[in-house]
Amino acid sequence: SLVNGVSTSLSPGEPSTATSRTTGYSSTIDALIGNTPLLKLEKLSAVLGVDIYVKMESMNPSGTGKDRAVQYMLKEAKKHPNYGPNVSIIEGTSGSTGIALAFQCNALLGAQNTNKPVAANTVSKTDAASSIADHTGLQLYIVMPDDQADEKKALLEKLGAKVVITPCCAISNKDHYVNRARRLAEEITSHKSATSTLHLGG
Repeated sequence: SLVNGVSTSLSPGEPSTATSRTTGYSSTIDALIGNTPLLKLEKLSAVLGVDIYVKMESMNPSGTGKDRAVQYMLKEAKKHPNYGPNVSIIEGTSGSTGIALAFQCNALLGAQNTNKPVAANTVSKTDAASSIADHTGLQLYIVMPDDQADEKKALLEKLGAKVVITPCCAISNKDHYVNRARRLAEEITSHKSATSTLHLGG
C-alpha cells in the first residue's frame, strides 16, 4: 500500500508489539492486535504423525489478520506530514482490510474524544509522537465493488466510514475500486488543503 507514494506495507515477519493479552484487560484496540494464540490440532497431528498448529488470527479485534497490516499502515501514516486534524483516509478494498481500517480509525476517534492517548507501538520518540497525533475530524472513505454483502457496507458505515460503491470490473477499468479510490483521493484533495488527504490503497 502507498501513502502518497511512500510504501507502508507490512514487512514479512513484522512482529506484533502488543503485550497486554495476558493482563486481563486493555484500554486500547491497539494492544489487542497480534500475539494471537496457536492451537494444536491434536487429531490431525496424530493422523499425520507431525504436530499441526493453526494461528488464531480470528482473535484480532476485527476478526482477521488484516488488523496487523492496518495497525502498521496507520502507525506509518501518523508519521506522514499530511497527517493531522481533518485528515481524510481513502482505501480501496473488497475484503477485510476495510473493516480492520474502519475499526481502528473509529478507535482513534474514540480515544481522541475521551482524551485518552492512543498506545504507542514502540518506545521510540518517533512512534511516541505519532501515538498522540491529533485525530480530530478524521474521515475514512472506503471504496468497494458492488458485489460485496450489504451487511459489510452497513458495518463500515456504523463504524463511521463513508462508503463509495463501484461496479465490479477488471483492474484495467477506470471504475475498478482501486482506480476509483485514487481518483477520490485526488477529488478530495482538490477541495481540501493539499496536506489533508492520505491514500492508503495501492
